[in-house]
Amino acid sequence: MNDRRELLFKLSVITHQFEKIRTYYGQISPMISYEKKRIIDCNTELQKKLKEGSDETKDIDYDFYADDWYLSELIEKTFCNSVIITIYTIIEKNLNEVCIILKEVKNIQENYDKLEGQGVIRAKEYIEIFGGISFCTQDSNFLSGINAIRNVIAHNNGDLKNSSKLNLGKIKNISQKAPGCKIVKRDPYDGVVLKKTPKRIELELEFVEYCLTQSQSVFKNIFKQLA
Repeated sequence: MNDRRELLFKLSVITHQFEKIRTYYGQISPMISYEKKRIIDCNTELQKKLKEGSDETKDIDYDFYADDWYLSELIEKTFCNSVIITIYTIIEKNLNEVCIILKEVKNIQENYDKLEGQGVIRAKEYIEIFGGISFCTQDSNFLSGINAIRNVIAHNNGDLKNSSKLNLGKIKNISQKAPGCKIVKRDPYDGVVLKKTPKRIELELEFVEYCLTQSQSVFKNIFKQLA
C-alpha cells in the first residue's frame, strides 16, 4: 500500500464519494431555493395586501404559513440534516480506512479501534499519534464541529439543551465560521419562542456545500502527507 499510485487511487475513490453527494445536492438544492424565493415573494405580496386592508388576505394568511412550515421544516431542514449525516458517515468510514492504511504502511502494532473515544475524533487521534500526520487548524476544527453537529442532530433532533459545554463550544465555533449553520431559539415545528424554548442548531443549504468542500480538503491534506 506504499505505492503512490495506490494512494492516489484511494484518494480518487474518496473524492468520488463526495462528488456523488455534490451531484445529488446540485439536483435538489435549486428546487428548494426556488421554493424559498417563491414563498418570500408570496409573503411580500401578503404583507402589502394586509397594509392595504385587502379582502384577499382572508384565506392567504394560513396558506402562506402552512407552506412556509412545510418548506423550512419538512424539506430544507430535513434535506440538510440527512445530507450532513451522510457526509459525516463518509468521513468516518474513510478516516478509519486511513487508519488501516497507516497500520500497514508504518507497521503500527496498535489498532485504531483500541483507542478511547469514537467516530472521527478517535480516527483523527490515531492518524496524528501513530501516523505522524498533522491536521491544520481549519481541518481540525471542521472535524470537531461536524462530529458535534452530527451527534446533536442524530440524538436530539438538533436540540442543544442537553449538550455538554465542550460540544456547545465546538458547534458555536463552526457556526461562527461556516455559512448556513445557525444556533436559534425557537420551537422547530411552529416557530414560537417561549421562556423555556431551548436553543437548537439549524442547517441551511450553504452549510452542505461548505461541508462537501471542507471534507475533500481534509482527505487531500492527509494523502498529500502520505504520498
